[in-house]
Amino acid sequence: MAVMGASVADRAVPHPRFRVRDRSGSRSVGRGNAGWLEGIPLTATEIGGTIGWLQNPVPPAFEGGFPILVHPAPEWCVREQRMREKGHAMASIQTSGRKAATLAGTLLLAGCCFMLGLAPVETAAKTRPGATAPAVPASPTPADRGGCPVGQLPDCNGNCFPTNWLGDGLCDDGAYDYNGVPIFLNCSSFNCDNGDCDPSNCLLDDDCGSCDAGGLAENEPCGSQLNGGCDDGSFNHTSVDCGTTICGRSWAENGQADIDWYEVFLPDANFDSEDMLRLTVESQLPLIVEVYRDCLDEPLAVAQADGCDGEPIELCLEAPKLYYIRILPGQLSSGPVTAGYPCSIGFEYTLEVSCETDCDFVRCPTCVPAPDGLLAWWSMDDLETAPSVYELIHENDGMPSGQIDLESTGVVEAGIRFNGGHLQAADQDRLDFRENGDFSVASWIRLETDPIGVHPIIDKRTSDAQSERGWTFTTSDGRLVLKMTDVDGFSAIWGTPVAITDGGWHHVAVTVDRDQSNGIRFYIDGTLVGEFDPTTVPGDLSTTSDILIGRSQRLDDQASAATFTGFMDELQVYRRDLTGDELQGIFDAGCGGMCKVRMHVPRVTAYCEGQAQSDAIVTISNATNQDRWFDLLYDGLGGEPNGGGYCIEDGPSIFTPGQQNPIYVPAGTTVEVVVVIDRPSGLQELGDSACWTATLQETDTSFELVRKGTVTVNDQICVEAESDSVLQVPVGVPFPVKFTLSNQTTNDRSYFYRIGCIQSVGGEPNESVRLNGEEPGDEVFDYVVVPASGSVEVVVEVLYLRQRGKSEKAGYSDIVMYREPGTDVPWYGGDSQGIEPSESPVETCESDINCDGTVDVSDLLAVIAAWGDCKPDADCPEDVNGDGTVDVNDLLAVIGAWG
Repeated sequence: MAVMGASVADRAVPHPRFRVRDRSGSRSVGRGNAGWLEGIPLTATEIGGTIGWLQNPVPPAFEGGFPILVHPAPEWCVREQRMREKGHAMASIQTSGRKAATLAGTLLLAGCCFMLGLAPVETAAKTRPGATAPAVPASPTPADRGGCPVGQLPDCNGNCFPTNWLGDGLCDDGAYDYNGVPIFLNCSSFNCDNGDCDPSNCLLDDDCGSCDAGGLAENEPCGSQLNGGCDDGSFNHTSVDCGTTICGRSWAENGQADIDWYEVFLPDANFDSEDMLRLTVESQLPLIVEVYRDCLDEPLAVAQADGCDGEPIELCLEAPKLYYIRILPGQLSSGPVTAGYPCSIGFEYTLEVSCETDCDFVRCPTCVPAPDGLLAWWSMDDLETAPSVYELIHENDGMPSGQIDLESTGVVEAGIRFNGGHLQAADQDRLDFRENGDFSVASWIRLETDPIGVHPIIDKRTSDAQSERGWTFTTSDGRLVLKMTDVDGFSAIWGTPVAITDGGWHHVAVTVDRDQSNGIRFYIDGTLVGEFDPTTVPGDLSTTSDILIGRSQRLDDQASAATFTGFMDELQVYRRDLTGDELQGIFDAGCGGMCKVRMHVPRVTAYCEGQAQSDAIVTISNATNQDRWFDLLYDGLGGEPNGGGYCIEDGPSIFTPGQQNPIYVPAGTTVEVVVVIDRPSGLQELGDSACWTATLQETDTSFELVRKGTVTVNDQICVEAESDSVLQVPVGVPFPVKFTLSNQTTNDRSYFYRIGCIQSVGGEPNESVRLNGEEPGDEVFDYVVVPASGSVEVVVEVLYLRQRGKSEKAGYSDIVMYREPGTDVPWYGGDSQGIEPSESPVETCESDINCDGTVDVSDLLAVIAAWGDCKPDADCPEDVNGDGTVDVNDLLAVIGAWG
């Protein structure tokens, strides 16, 4: 089956949007991977200004998804010699699927032909279950119990049901359950009104999920699917108004399940661009409730409703906007509910929808300066698809093993949920504390309520194969515990008299001054809870063991090594004993977290045609309360031609910094160091790239920070970012970032590009940033024609999103322009612009409210939306005349400046 181009005028057909994913379910399609269309039976796909017609109906073998290959077929579309030799090029589209449509449309508009190849692949884990109407089990009317097939029993009407649904209790003993879990039924549910069922043995009637007068009935017959929404491709959603209670029925049998979709419009009742959506669900069976911004996006929230005791789902969301609610059978202790709740009965649930204005933005406290002496810092903010957990100080990443969930609930940004798994980081001498060597360990943890047993936080001891040596910080029955064993065999264990038992988040720490009789101090939430004497273990604690986070190195008289169960965030190790005031400050900062000594290296530094050198700026930010002196060192990395990354050629070897070591960075300031990088000999043509590192070392401590950059070749079209410095981008306000494209040839040149926002630490898309109004983390695709010996500007609008419960100190990112997004090489020229979020006051552009250079309807609507008094201490660019109130005078000022 193939997709052939046809104009929009040729066919008018429905066209659901699609998303590209790899086979693991992640958001990107990496180089050489085949993507798949998320599992809906498509009838057509819109591609730019073109409609591609898919044969209909879709064969069953294709329902799991389709790999996508984009082939620029004609010779004139394949300009690079390496592609001509291959005859085609496979797309490397690292983006969501709707951008693939834009890319394909761009190729078509530029005169390129392509084919979207489709072939069946196995269903990926992210595919939603089909919501087609299943067959209801056969219901013969046997004369007696023997009339049902093997494995089935009759109800009071003689209808047959599988025994693993409701057990042997439909008529005789009243044991209504599914795999031992009671369900909310009574005898009358099975029409047991002829004396065959003993009412005393039936479950009591439970009104949970029953609808009160005035509720809106779903009215979906058994076996039908009236509101299958995004699951069955119908996109039928039942519209719900704020203040409405939906009366629905759900079921699960024979591996099939009812799925209901609702849509609700969230108004902006108080004109602050944010309202609260509150959902309350009661049900007669376990239900999963999901909230979506868009059909094919990841859910904004997922919760399970069990009976009458479900907590309301409360979300502060962008408004005015339409949101989607998906309801389906949930989980029992035995697993997903796929049977036991017959369609013929129907199990009631109610969905109460309310919309409220009480949604004031709660900003995190200002970050606290990072205490001196950090040796290791696992912030645990990594995306769930990350291969490792990044360590911010020395890049000693933790490799996941076993059951852990990245991008889980945390205190500062995200955290990690441990459920028997752990992290393993390589042995580092920095965490080997010599004779009388002081140290501290601190972390946010969330244990289960009334935890039992040992739950290790971090362990740097030897394994059971060796004599015990080293140190570990753990919990036992909720109490904080430190154990040290030195090279001479001296060993001791110290623990707190109080325990953490409430199941909530707590900041825990132990500080160790090893030559003081009260040198061990335990802290919970900044409060001292215990002091002990460490001088009995004065010797060297060094080991060659790796660092285990969330698991014990040794059995410790147990049958198996203990593991951490719960959540963890912001694990840090220091080379000194922290003070009580420092730990109180970290706790008080809460989700604001700790300010960092940070360094930014440009992600891309390009050599334009004929250039032998190129400048880069290394930015050092000292967000602590102490003046610091640093040495800045440079090095080129060895090439990896077959490594699949950007370090293809050997890195540069000649660096000429504009400032000599040591570099003085006063407290609370940022310093820029210009470095001239000579072009490596291996960088000869477009597509060649190499890597280099900058290492920041503090002259009087062991602090060290390493960042990596890339150098590459711009051929024919030279791309230059707006500034070599890191730009301060205001949070919550669209901000333009500009690239200048210069044509170094005497012919007009088409330049295809994609632009993305990449986190400088970790290299993942920054999902706190929108580009040109697209979804957070998504890239922008387009192309321009650059005139001969001329230049054009490409401007992308960058918007840092405000996020409830997250720190504004989000670190550095890079806006990267890539060339030729449809080619099979990892990198084609381009440049990058460093950015970071800023809460500094935004410079107003008078009547041009959004500062886009034009006073138009967007500015008029902004004034109307902000009508009334400006909030204290808040940016209020809509108050054009600065009198503290957005009113008719400001409206007239915008109209007067129109154009």
